[in-house]
Amino acid sequence: MRADVDVEDFPPHDEGDIIVSPGDISWTFRAIEEVSGDLFSSGRKPAFIGGDHIISVPIITGVVKTLGRDVCLILFDAHLDLRDSFLGNKFSHACVAKRLCEVIDPKSIVIVGVRAFSKSEISNARRLKLKYYTTLDVRRLGVRGTAKVIEDFSSAFSKIYISVDTDVFDPAYAPGVQTPEPDGLTPSEVFDILYKIVNSRVIGFDVVEVCPPHDVNDITSALAAKTILELLSYMHISH
Repeated sequence: MRADVDVEDFPPHDEGDIIVSPGDISWTFRAIEEVSGDLFSSGRKPAFIGGDHIISVPIITGVVKTLGRDVCLILFDAHLDLRDSFLGNKFSHACVAKRLCEVIDPKSIVIVGVRAFSKSEISNARRLKLKYYTTLDVRRLGVRGTAKVIEDFSSAFSKIYISVDTDVFDPAYAPGVQTPEPDGLTPSEVFDILYKIVNSRVIGFDVVEVCPPHDVNDITSALAAKTILELLSYMHISH
């Protein structure tokens, strides 16, 4: 809608599913990393659909191994996800940003829409010099101001990767996520920010954390699909 294009005019190619091994996180990570590396090294701009947000870690590992570390990672997420482990699991969705900080420089990451975090996660963010903006920050800055600080942050990098955890949206719009958090962003706020920050340096994106068993009338799935279409259209007009 914002891009004023019809996705049917540039139909994306479905690469199919990545075969994973339930219960074997190492095997699954290797599979995702290999596919990710192949896609990025071929010059394609892939859209990954999750699934658990932890898939961003092997995807970015594939980026780093094929394209180098000069990449800005923009996360839209209700949570900081900077725990070293959660319920004994180092690869939990609560540890995504922490694991990503082991793959790329934390100072190349910015998280938007945060509103749930622990004291230790705030300490970790400060120690790592990881940038984040809460929903309150977004509303104080406004869409234009938020987009401007993200654009300024990402301007030093030749490549940008975007990850949208659907729990960044308020549960009124996206109830079907694993860890819903009140006081979230609206679809209009997220799409307006994305429209302003997507440019030719965006190499790909993922949309994750839709949980169909928790969904109500499939509205979260519909919003996730809309997010993918919006991002594809913004990338199309900026290439």
